[in-house]
Amino acid sequence: MAITQIKGSNIEDGTVVAADMKLDQAITVAKQKGPDLTGGDIKAMVSEILGVAKSMGLTCEGKDPKEIQASIKSGELDDRF
Repeated sequence: MAITQIKGSNIEDGTVVAADMKLDQAITVAKQKGPDLTGGDIKAMVSEILGVAKSMGLTCEGKDPKEIQASIKSGELDDRF
């Protein structure tokens, strides 16, 4: 599982984007870490992983992880689970 490294410094709102990950990668990590996470279902666990990704300077599919979390919560990404 490779996370795409973003070349150079992309500075936005005072943060540097270190790399971009795919939602499928976050789902895989959530499944592997399942017992260690507090989320009650896979969507909540993925949201937790995305929160950590945000704090590490990662984006998810080119977007701020908070946007992906909102899409998960609204049901827009149900087909990915």
